[in-house]
Amino acid sequence: VKAAYLAVKNVYTRADLYVGIVTTPMFENSEGYWGYRAIEKTMADFRGVGPSADQGFVLKGAADPERHVGYTVMVANGTGNKSETNRQKRVGFALPLQWKDLRVEPYVDYENVYGHRDRATWKVFAGYDLPRHGAVGYEFVQYVQHTATGPYVDQLGHSIFARIAPRPDLAGFARLDLWDPNRNAPNRVTQQLWIAGLDWQPTKDIHVMPNVEAMQYRSVGTGVVPPHHDLQARLTFYYKFSKPQS
Repeated sequence: VKAAYLAVKNVYTRADLYVGIVTTPMFENSEGYWGYRAIEKTMADFRGVGPSADQGFVLKGAADPERHVGYTVMVANGTGNKSETNRQKRVGFALPLQWKDLRVEPYVDYENVYGHRDRATWKVFAGYDLPRHGAVGYEFVQYVQHTATGPYVDQLGHSIFARIAPRPDLAGFARLDLWDPNRNAPNRVTQQLWIAGLDWQPTKDIHVMPNVEAMQYRSVGTGVVPPHHDLQARLTFYYKFSKPQS
């Protein structure tokens, strides 16, 4: 089950409460702004920093009637769709801000795992709408996992992307991710993920998307890189549909 929740609308002014298997706020808005989940997940999702859905509750609201300042509060198990394995909970907070064509969303979550294994995530998403149906976006992600022995794990990444639609039936997109799997490890392999492609709609809601995805590796210290970089040429078909409400 991907989502199964009870929604309480207007639990107070401009605020809704969701209880059950809920969508987490870690990359919900950034994924929608990227707009090409059918091609690839956003960086935090792609790297497994956190689940897209979890068991708990989420409170979504806005501080003003125009919804320029929003907020999302989450308290969940931290195990995604899997069963809970401890008594600790993952607490998250997102602050989506929007002013004209600019969007900024800082996000943080924390889980106090016993045995000195607590973990935290810091993330910032920014997006700017360009004239003539285009946009650019940026994501920063840092994930810290403490360990009972040895130095803590410190993962850090940057992602920048752009999309433009010169015609209603044709668009282009590109993205670059820079990922460091553990800055505290003297010997490691960092990665660069490159994505580029076209989006053609022969008819409404049917997308034909030729695209290229490349992964390049760089050695730090004595880290051993794979013998070859990865390169994929793909043709992605995507059909967007919505079920009419009864």
